[in-house]
Amino acid sequence: LRNIEREKLWEAIGKLPEQDMQLVKLLYFKEITVKKAAEILRCSRKTVKNRNRKALEILNAAMKEEISS
Repeated sequence: LRNIEREKLWEAIGKLPEQDMQLVKLLYFKEITVKKAAEILRCSRKTVKNRNRKALEILNAAMKEEISS
């Protein structure tokens, strides 16, 4: 990613609800498994997967909006 894109991505991550932001950081920056993330966040793997999908949809929409601006 270019620097501007990276900055916009971090801005979008920062706007996520706190739990979703923590989840994205665990899964993609610390490269923790879904199982381990569920243990850390004290929820089920299904919840981790659902929250991850929702967070990625939000981030994808934010980045598409940024690109079209």
